[in-house]
Amino acid sequence: GRGSYQFDNGNKYVGDFRESLMNGKGTLYFSTGNRYNGDWVKGLREGIGIYYFTNGNTYTGSFRKNKFSGQGTMTFTSGNKYVGLWENDQPNGRGVYSFTDGSRYEGSMKNGKFEGFGNMTYKNGEQYVGDWANNERHGRGKLIRTGKVIEGTWVNGKMQGNTEGGSTVSTSNTSSTMPTSNSTNNDKLQDCNANYCREGKGVYKYGDGSRWVGEFKDGTPEGQGTCFYTNGDKYIGEFERHAPHGEGAMHYKNGRVLAAIWEYGRPVGELPSNSSGVSGSSTASVDIDRDAEVKIWAVVVGVGRYSTMPVLKYSDDDAYQFFAFLKSPEGGALPDKQCRVLVDEDATRANILSTMRQVLLKADENDVVVFYFSGHGLEGSFCHKITMATTANFTTTK
Repeated sequence: GRGSYQFDNGNKYVGDFRESLMNGKGTLYFSTGNRYNGDWVKGLREGIGIYYFTNGNTYTGSFRKNKFSGQGTMTFTSGNKYVGLWENDQPNGRGVYSFTDGSRYEGSMKNGKFEGFGNMTYKNGEQYVGDWANNERHGRGKLIRTGKVIEGTWVNGKMQGNTEGGSTVSTSNTSSTMPTSNSTNNDKLQDCNANYCREGKGVYKYGDGSRWVGEFKDGTPEGQGTCFYTNGDKYIGEFERHAPHGEGAMHYKNGRVLAAIWEYGRPVGELPSNSSGVSGSSTASVDIDRDAEVKIWAVVVGVGRYSTMPVLKYSDDDAYQFFAFLKSPEGGALPDKQCRVLVDEDATRANILSTMRQVLLKADENDVVVFYFSGHGLEGSFCHKITMATTANFTTTK
């Protein structure tokens, strides 16, 4: 049946049960602030799901025995992304790792590192094709630089016995460090728990597990930054006295976004925002992402729970499967800004309308727009009902 269970360690599960075990579809809220939403088999995360980290990183894909295993996508708060095969919570097998600076690695991975044969294209246009070990060029390979091809042997990132212009060929692996799933690429920021951060940017972890990443003043979080709360909420904006203060947006874990003027944690005036709650056929302006490239924009919705209809067994699973396909290389490896998924508790009418507005209205005349809905969808029976007239409003606003 359907229910919820509070664990002694603070974790909470909401979803399907079978023989007193988590089985079917469900969400586990970890006491650390992490969250898993997806398939369960005999008490284990097994199948397709999404794992949300408190630091903002997100894994979408296949799970086996509670581990990231199979095809999956890890999106980092830094903007880096890995799409490929996983085993035992680590990238293992073939995959593509994209860096925010434009560098891109495509090839073999082992235990989360570049290992085996791979192709790295750097932001300056240089390209290395060959063997890798421990995130470094190691073995036979070739470096393609300004039209020249330099072939040789590399050991721990350095080319052996070859020079160009009288000096050793530089082969430093800029941007090729793989962050872990819990990393936010804040290694260069100050650890303000261990050190006194008088000013500048840093990272501070509160006693309840919440984390501030942003500006400091006189040793205290103050200024612009992001606060990741243990309940899954996230605040981005101005901060003072350990609370939202000034202009900022609170991103709630249910998908709602409140852009407001804050006074020490209390919203006192709502700001206009395309991300805030959308009601009815609101036609707030959305900037169209125009370019010559043909892009796909998708909103994927799966609803299995209704107030007046029987429970559907596979609608949310269909949504996860389709979403995972769109995020995979075979499905186009759509970036997060072009593809969103809403399932069960997150698939409220307001969230669906808001997400459609945020994502689908960015498409230009060259793009493909996909709205995928899995569920009953019968008039008068779907408590989150979206009418055809409402959907039509999205096309007329462009």
